[in-house]
Parts: sequence; C-alpha cells; structure tokens
Amino acid sequence: MRIGLIPMIKQKLGLGTVQFGLDYGISNGRGRVSEEQVGRILALAASQGVTILDTASGYGDSEGVLGRAMPMGGQTFRIVTKLPVVIGNLVMPEDAQRVSMGLNASLQRLGLPSVYGLLAHHATDILKPDGRLLIRAMEKCRDVGWTRKIGVSVYHADEIDRILDLFTPDIVQLPISVADQRLLHSGHLDRLKNLGVEIHARSIFLQGLLLMAPEVLPDFFSPVRDHFSKIRAAFVEQGWSALEGCLRFAMERPELDVVLTGVAGVDELEEILAITTRCDGKDHGVNFPAVPDVYEDHLNPARWKIAQ
Repeated sequence: MRIGLIPMIKQKLGLGTVQFGLDYGISNGRGRVSEEQVGRILALAASQGVTILDTASGYGDSEGVLGRAMPMGGQTFRIVTKLPVVIGNLVMPEDAQRVSMGLNASLQRLGLPSVYGLLAHHATDILKPDGRLLIRAMEKCRDVGWTRKIGVSVYHADEIDRILDLFTPDIVQLPISVADQRLLHSGHLDRLKNLGVEIHARSIFLQGLLLMAPEVLPDFFSPVRDHFSKIRAAFVEQGWSALEGCLRFAMERPELDVVLTGVAGVDELEEILAITTRCDGKDHGVNFPAVPDVYEDHLNPARWKIAQ
C-alpha cells in the first residue's frame, strides 16, 4: 500500500505561477522569476508528474510566460486560469460576454486550445446581483470545450455557503495552512468533498510567512508571534523544517485534491519534491496548533497592514 500511495500523494502537488508574472510574497527575496528559470522549473515539474499549473489573467504576464516556456506546447500540464475581476457592484450582460472573450485571450497567451479549469478569481463577483450571468457564461465555455471544469476561488466559509446556494462548482480553490485551519474545523472541506467538488489548496505557506522565523516577522504580526512559535515548535518536535511541516500538513490531508505551492527557482522545487517523497498519507498524530480565528487580519493577506 505504501508503494502505491506515495506517487498519488506526489501527484497532489501543483505550481502557483504568480511569481512568473509579478513580484509576490512577503518572504520572496528573489523577485519575479526569469523566463529561463521558469523553463527549467516547468521541465523539472513535468518530469516529476507535477501537472497542475495555477495562473490568472491578473498575474501580470504569467500566462504569456507559460505559453512561451511550457515544454511540448503545454501538453503535459493541466492549466487552471481565472477570470478578470468584475468592476462595479452588479454583474452586467457585458461582464458575462467578457468571460468567453477573456478566456480566449488567455488561451492565445497560453498557446492552448483549452484549459483544465476556469475559475472566478473572486467569489464576490459571482455573489454580486446577477452573478448567475457569470456562472452561465462559464458553463457555456465548458460546454464548447474551452475548459474542462469551472469553479471559484474563495476566502471564507460564508462564501462557500453562498456559492453552493447558486451552483455546485467543479473546482473550489481555498486558503488553508497549518496556521489557518478554519475551513477544516468548520466542516466545509468535508461538505465540498461530499458534493464531489475538486479542492485546490493555496496559501499553505501563508505567502511565505510560515517559513520565516517568528522573531523576524514584521511588527504587524506581534499578536500572533507566540502562535507561530508554537507551530514551529511542533515541527521541531517531529524533526521537520518549517517547509516540511507546512507541506506535510497539506499534502497528507485527504480532503485536498491539489496543493499549490509557488517557487522562485529550480532549487526550491527540488526541495519540495524531495519532501513529498517522504509524505505517506498517514495520520502521524501530530498536533498542529492553528492560530485562533479571532486573528482574521493576520490570516488573510488581503488585510495585512505591511509594505510588501
């Protein structure tokens, strides 16, 4: 069983590509990844069975970089991209028309006839008045074969509840980490799983925050510094680095189908791949002390009051 399980665990790994088009991440000291390095990263990923690439039209030139750098014309990868954000307080018919136009523009940049997934970048767009227009437009893109699956990127449990009142997405991308276990403890991961929704996890390193020593965190994070120290201590007790602890927490969660990580170089991907070979999918009985829910401002990067 163990021999067959390790490759399955490894296949859960996916690459976030925002760093390929923008400077991104609180701990990213390297800046935007060069196209030469992107090519090497993608070649290594393809050779190791990492197939999911997560991108968006809003990630700078990420889609264009992927289109130029993917080996074999991208045939080995499953691309998930996202819609442009809807401007305004309600969804207009022209916003729905821009869904197919935007996806076709993404396909041109990617050099592909279709993608694996098309997501609403923000659940709030679909939840605006007449948001069903966006859902229908995405469904049409799926019906004509431009995307295999449709879905939404969410931030909160309330968004999941309200989205499920409208439709059952094929994919939901959501934030989860050893520090932020709210959607796990609220039962929303189980609810999505029971509905057959494919769950993609993002922010497993909390934009790199969990990889930083607690004592060097910006002052904004002072209220949660002790909580981060407890997380680090739990890792040390197991003999794990911060990187391994964060990865194990996500990779070994059975509810998660894809675990997205961003990398700034081949060396970082090599280190991550080495760790995934040690993940066995078993419950090791490790107590991962999450940050209490009251610290929403510190768990949601959109609310961080720091210079990034």
